[in-house]
Amino acid sequence: MFRRMDGAGAQGARAAGDGEATMAFRLAWIAATALSLAAGLPALAEPPDPSAQWIRGAEAYEAGDLETAAAAFAECAHAGDAACQSAYGHMLFTGEGVDEDEEEALAWFRLAAGQHDAYGQFQVGFMHRHGIVVEKDYVLAIEMFERAAKGGYAPAHAELGYMHAQGEGMPVNRGRAVTLLTRAGVEGGIPSALFSAGILVRQDNDYPGDTAAVALELLGMAAGMDFAPAMVALATMLQSGDGGDVDRVEALKWHLLASRHRDGEAAIRGLAQAWIPRLDATMSPAERAEARARADAWKPD
Repeated sequence: MFRRMDGAGAQGARAAGDGEATMAFRLAWIAATALSLAAGLPALAEPPDPSAQWIRGAEAYEAGDLETAAAAFAECAHAGDAACQSAYGHMLFTGEGVDEDEEEALAWFRLAAGQHDAYGQFQVGFMHRHGIVVEKDYVLAIEMFERAAKGGYAPAHAELGYMHAQGEGMPVNRGRAVTLLTRAGVEGGIPSALFSAGILVRQDNDYPGDTAAVALELLGMAAGMDFAPAMVALATMLQSGDGGDVDRVEALKWHLLASRHRDGEAAIRGLAQAWIPRLDATMSPAERAEARARADAWKPD
């Protein structure tokens, strides 16, 4: 319970040919998709020192007994337990075990945030960033995310990174966005953050380093965590030699994995599926067999 992949780069697209231009356009769409993933509510995090009441609610939640979990969290929330207030707010927000009520959820998140609960602080920031039952307030969102980040809640680094990338309440700063998104990805195991960092660093002409090599590393980390958009982006870099040597076998492996991804978007799977026969046509039978063997044996990091 509780990652130049430059989609807008006309010069790079022309140099790569019509097929690569289409891929570049699609990758821009993928990047935009990744930057919107923050709109999905993160899973409720276990507090550093959970109370017996919180543990009782969490055990019921894990067992799928959502009504019992909600009742347990509500009881200790009313008794003043900050982690339970966040947990009960989470269930009200998602409508798990109780009727969905975003306004009441926000009230509980505010109470938890007032007791320095990092998850509660994050959710107050989240709802104000996205304008959920309140007017958008980027200043307050930034304040809450910064508090949650200091409290060790990794998704808060990601939200701040997205805000820096998109200039929400602050000037656009891709370098800072990359730093925050990378931190969220590494510390919190958030593959969409690593993927977004990889896309952004490749687009940052002011980045002090080899953007292709850094992007390749970040995308590789995200792909290794079973994130389908990163698999396609990584494969595209590998097949063109962007950031290193051309490696069609490894590229085909990642396209195969993305095409099979049960949780991936249909457009991502379709993009990978479109590349498979094109790569097959450039490879020997032994190379094609090796790529498929690697895909069959692959397991997430």
